[in-house]
Amino acid sequence: MTSLYAPPPAPPAPEATKKKPVYLRWWFIVLAVLLLLIVIVSLTGGDDNAATTTETVAAEPEAPAAEEAPAEEAPAEEPASEPEPAAPGLGTAVRDGQFEFVVTGVEDVGKTVGPDVIQEEAQGTFLIVRVDVTNIGDEARMLDSSSQYLYDADGRKYDASSAIFVLEDFDKAFLENINPGNTVTGAPLLYDVPEGFVPATIELHDSAFSGGVTVTLQ
Repeated sequence: MTSLYAPPPAPPAPEATKKKPVYLRWWFIVLAVLLLLIVIVSLTGGDDNAATTTETVAAEPEAPAAEEAPAEEAPAEEPASEPEPAAPGLGTAVRDGQFEFVVTGVEDVGKTVGPDVIQEEAQGTFLIVRVDVTNIGDEARMLDSSSQYLYDADGRKYDASSAIFVLEDFDKAFLENINPGNTVTGAPLLYDVPEGFVPATIELHDSAFSGGVTVTLQ
């Protein structure tokens, strides 16, 4: 006989708890973040190095291509310099300021000059340079022996001796006033020089402040 009572249907089986996907789990997220940071740092560092390398290369100029050295030219020959004209010599008229000079001679007069009463003795030996002096200016000019200088071959300068006043004709060269157009002949210029002295030139002046003119005595 068929039972009218039917057993209740079995309750449905509980659904299995669903698992979270891996990419949603916390450890996966942390790991992904770390990996992402590493990649970013690597990329950033690589760019800086590349930029630095690029800047360094750009800063260094390329070495210029080697140029061939020009062929050396033979030095041009310098034109021979013209010799300087020689200074005027004995017997030649020269001018300085208002005076025209002509040196007429040079003589070694020894250790002493002047008469016995007022004789002067040289430290070395006395030398007299004789000169004719003409005033070519427009007013009187004084001839002063102390403004005339003697030189040797080494360029050493010798002043006139103060012993000139014992010479018989000292007044021709010792503070002698010469009027325009007049000439003093054979004026003595006295020098105390070493024994064996060889005069080279004399520098003549119309005053202590003039430029002077040189006459060779050799």
